[in-house]
Amino acid sequence: IFNMFFGIDPNHRRAAQARRTGGHRRAQPRHVHNVHANQIQQLIQFVPLLILMLLSFISLPTQNSEPPFSLDNRGKYQHERVTKSSNVVKNIKYYVTDNFHAKYGRDPYSIARIDRAVENEFKTSLQYSCYAQQEQQQNLKHQARYGRSRQQRDQAMERYHNFRLDACDQLEDLFGYRTQRAGGFYVH
Repeated sequence: IFNMFFGIDPNHRRAAQARRTGGHRRAQPRHVHNVHANQIQQLIQFVPLLILMLLSFISLPTQNSEPPFSLDNRGKYQHERVTKSSNVVKNIKYYVTDNFHAKYGRDPYSIARIDRAVENEFKTSLQYSCYAQQEQQQNLKHQARYGRSRQQRDQAMERYHNFRLDACDQLEDLFGYRTQRAGGFYVH
């Protein structure tokens, strides 16, 4: 199939073998192929591949496209919104640009899709923040165990016990689980 796809005659190998053996094998009937027909057939085989490539390039977002929201009030993202769609956590704050309502305001499907994207990004952000807070807490615990002086260990132990895992608490309240580090991976 590979040889046929790239235009190598499948009888080519038999002819070469016959030349090497001195032609002692019974001759195979030779088929005369129309070279032009083969080339058209090969081009037709590429058409579905070309169509798929063309569609993938058309559907790719352009480099100039900007995300429809940000979790932070910065730059162009000045207008506050909250998630309201069904099947997403309600009242997650996010910010949109001036043209958001013109682009998405009248399309409930687009708003629901954006609300799901906001929820996913917010959850991921909380997971990373929770992990970072757990790392900070573990560093304080390490300082409490291995500090140079008794006073340093006592201060570190007090900071360890008073250290709040706000992102982890929020993750548990909103999404029903707490991210824990197990061997460097998130477990929930």
